[in-house]
Amino acid sequence: MQAFTHLSPIPYPTTEVLPGGGLAIGPMTPQECVEFFWLTSEVSLDFSVRVFEQHAKSGDVLVDITKAAHADNFCSATMPFSLEPRARCTASGKTLCDIFLPDGGLDFQISGPYVDAHYPQEISFASKSYYYKLAFHFGAGSLEIDTNYSTNTGPAYMTTVKRFPFTIFDKTYYLNLNVPDMYLNPAQYELNVSYSADLSLSRQSAG
Repeated sequence: MQAFTHLSPIPYPTTEVLPGGGLAIGPMTPQECVEFFWLTSEVSLDFSVRVFEQHAKSGDVLVDITKAAHADNFCSATMPFSLEPRARCTASGKTLCDIFLPDGGLDFQISGPYVDAHYPQEISFASKSYYYKLAFHFGAGSLEIDTNYSTNTGPAYMTTVKRFPFTIFDKTYYLNLNVPDMYLNPAQYELNVSYSADLSLSRQSAG
């Protein structure tokens, strides 16, 4: 059997197939895959959330949360996206960015690159399609901002009521504001409920 060795512009193996869960960013061309890894200089996240829950009869306040954050400086210092491009050659593992907030409550990671299928060994880097994966979850009260999108309604479901678009390489992706049935039909649960959320996510390139 003939063995094949192909040079890769990414400093670790790029043969892992995109895992399930989260949001798939792609497909990307080999050029886009390389640019995303080496030239992403900052990932910025701005969001604000307000949640209020009150028992309608007793007047007891059950939840009263206001949260606002701008996060572009909380990525771990050892993550590739926190390093100058020339320092990324020593990167290991798949996690490129793991933005967190000092007081917690946010799970946000970007990892990759991954491929879309198991390719034969002889297929070169330049002949494959690539993805990165974005995992995101923020919760306040009973609402969540997540990668999951759902049009289902009813007591057993979270329902998407607002979508937050962002763009990477001219492709549009969404994070979603999801709420439970008691937020959609608060009177049935003897609640007074109000909520709001805004979010923007952007990527800056050094190139």
